[in-house]
Amino acid sequence: MNDYEAIRRVIALHAQLLDERRWSELAALFSPDGVLPWNGNTFRGRKEIIEGLPGTQPATPHRIKHFVYAPVIEIDGNDARAWSDVIVSLVPKEGSAEMSFVGRYHDHLRRENGCWRLLKHITVKTGDALPDDERLPSGLYADDQTR
Repeated sequence: MNDYEAIRRVIALHAQLLDERRWSELAALFSPDGVLPWNGNTFRGRKEIIEGLPGTQPATPHRIKHFVYAPVIEIDGNDARAWSDVIVSLVPKEGSAEMSFVGRYHDHLRRENGCWRLLKHITVKTGDALPDDERLPSGLYADDQTR
């Protein structure tokens, strides 16, 4: 599997494991010092992700669905950045699914012992400002002359 496919797999697994509430497997996608800011919390390291993230999710298991679209990936040696558009739906026991939010994942990854791991997984909801240390992929800069 090439690096791009391996990174796409990490991103897809993140969404699927989150939907299925498989917390230990989800945390294993992160580097040991990985960071997951979400919903006013910042979870640092696998243990905090396993212990803290479940409390930020809807109460009914298996009732959330992440639709993650093809990422834009930039690789620089053993580091990579990826940007993926995402739609998250909540599925009630009865009735139609409801859209929870639309946004973009900003992922920082590092190759460790031949495996790509998440260093930081940031969710930016549509309309929200980018965090100070974030950027868009190079092809999306407003002054890009390659269009």
